[in-house]
Amino acid sequence: MPEYIWRATGSKTGLNEKVLQPLKGHYVILFPDKTEYSAWAYKTTLLSNFRLLLKNSSKYLTDNI
Repeated sequence: MPEYIWRATGSKTGLNEKVLQPLKGHYVILFPDKTEYSAWAYKTTLLSNFRLLLKNSSKYLTDNI
């Protein structure tokens, strides 16, 4: 999917404002590890000043590729 910019957070706890700052003003689709979906869902509420959309990567890729 070359039309997207891919950015890793570095770890399951790496989703934070510092990592997201360069993407501010852009829509960001998050693909957390399967076991981190709930934790990242909570974090998106804390990072509400960013345009974040949380997705299940397996379902998203199956539906869109």
